[in-house]
Amino acid sequence: MSDIFQMALDRKEVVADMDGFYKYWPKGKGCLTADDLRIIANGLDRINVDWQKQLDEYFETEHLKKLNQVLSIENASLTEQLGNIKKELKENNDD
Repeated sequence: MSDIFQMALDRKEVVADMDGFYKYWPKGKGCLTADDLRIIANGLDRINVDWQKQLDEYFETEHLKKLNQVLSIENASLTEQLGNIKKELKENNDD
């Protein structure tokens, strides 16, 4: 970990936010260079990777559950429609 990011951690400027991700909350006065900010951004990415992975897995699982529900409903509907068509054909053939 770079010195600038470790300093931000030591000063408790890297804080878990409401959404579960760590964010940089600078304290005091001073300035940071673009390079310093990139280092901090890279550090945040490293410590947020596990949380992002958990969210991705959760939403992928939930998406697949919903997709399976929709497909099950569609399959049941198609099966019912096919049954109705077969019934109509049988009735027409019996006439």
